Amino acid sequence: MALNALPAELTLYIAGYLDPDTTLDFALTCKRHTTLCKSLLQEHRRLLSEWQTIDTKKAQTLTWQVLLEILDDPSRGWYVRELSLPGTRQQDWSRPQPHNWTHLQSGIRVDFPAPCAEEKKIMKKAARKLGDLYPVLQSGHVLARDPSPPLLQRPNDIVGTIEDRIDQSNDDGVIAILLHYLPNLKTIRFTEHDDSDCFELMVHRIAGAYQEPCKAARLPLRHLTTAAISYGRSDECTTPLWASAFLSIPSLRTFAVYEMGGGYAKTRNGYLRPVALSISNVTELYFKNCLFDYEALDTLLAGVKHLKKFTLDGRDLDTLQSYDENKRLIPALVARVGQSLEELVLDFPTAEEEDESSEQTLPVSFRDFRNLRMLNCGWAMVRPIPDDEPEDDEPLEQGFHRKEDHQDLDTDFDVRTLLPQSLERLYLNGYFGSNDGDYEWRAIERVFANTSTATPRLTMENTCIQHIWNSEARAQIGTAEPPPGRYFHPFLLSLFDGHAWGYD
Repeated sequence: MALNALPAELTLYIAGYLDPDTTLDFALTCKRHTTLCKSLLQEHRRLLSEWQTIDTKKAQTLTWQVLLEILDDPSRGWYVRELSLPGTRQQDWSRPQPHNWTHLQSGIRVDFPAPCAEEKKIMKKAARKLGDLYPVLQSGHVLARDPSPPLLQRPNDIVGTIEDRIDQSNDDGVIAILLHYLPNLKTIRFTEHDDSDCFELMVHRIAGAYQEPCKAARLPLRHLTTAAISYGRSDECTTPLWASAFLSIPSLRTFAVYEMGGGYAKTRNGYLRPVALSISNVTELYFKNCLFDYEALDTLLAGVKHLKKFTLDGRDLDTLQSYDENKRLIPALVARVGQSLEELVLDFPTAEEEDESSEQTLPVSFRDFRNLRMLNCGWAMVRPIPDDEPEDDEPLEQGFHRKEDHQDLDTDFDVRTLLPQSLERLYLNGYFGSNDGDYEWRAIERVFANTSTATPRLTMENTCIQHIWNSEARAQIGTAEPPPGRYFHPFLLSLFDGHAWGYD
């Protein structure tokens, strides 16, 4: 029997069991259904407005209370598109306020509620329902039993670990359950702290389960497109292991991190092991205040086949790497994503900002990027370095290097010979002054006065090379507008709002 032949009341009753997207599709099938579903669509719109974002900042919303509400009516989870878990959330309900933050109301500390014994039983029952998706591991442990003091007593048993964490009053077990009741979740924003191990383990187990096609339809994060991870303390950082798990989620397209560093051999407690990466569908990676062991970065990039945008901003780091270390990134990017990458941003302190003893190597070539359209980096990443530097004790004229010491610069070296043929937009900046005076800058001006066959698509209208002095642009080659400052990157103003230090 066709639905059009059913009584209106019965048709509306059936439509009431549909999720929001299916209801809309059903309403659009004919004019009669549009009229019948009008009130249903209005209710879906109201609930979407109420539940679209779960934001637990400053413990105004408590994660365990949200979970209990959704367990009571799972249809509420249909509407959630974003889950924001900043460091100011209620992380431990046995404490009077969240870590690192004192909630004040009229000058009086507020005691936050905690789940009762019956509510804990409800959450544990929900955890046990996940057992068929994540059986106890007999081998290939994701975690080795090494942390001290031990946070996870049985890391091979994710269900048991969640129950333990609920008993220990930690929110990471609650978050691990909650993910499975948000089928349309698109964005996760999470600030890690010292007790986030269960959530981290859960993400690894989800990533591992996606390697089994028979489970994929029942797994969470099927529509997740964006993940942003930051660390809750300014004196430490998160590890690449978060990236290794999230990059294996098939739907993910954007991964952003604020303060990540180290490598797999130097993790926080030395006990996490990376998941074997599957092919990643991520198209954009954004790393802010990150200092990598580039072997670890190479491991992450190994599974990424369609990367379009890559940003590594290390300008605000307290610990600096030499340009010799920074330039090691270029061959790794070429080898792993050289065929797909279209936009590359590398922001490090210029050589003049580094210690005078830091080494500078000869320039590396960007030529092997096949589809790179935009490059934004410091001049020191590509500058020509003389093979024979003058001796330190050689006299200088009025404090400047002599022109004959810079004959290699005055031969008008064309940096565009190091750039890919596909390049359409170029942004460079540097100080140009502490060693070479104006010789280097004048040489660049002469070079860019003419077009180059090395970069046939690059025009002066899409070129911006800035001579920086005292943190301001002293001169510019090209007429393109400078790119937005690093503090105005859209991700800093959106994904890390309320999470990263200085953006809450």
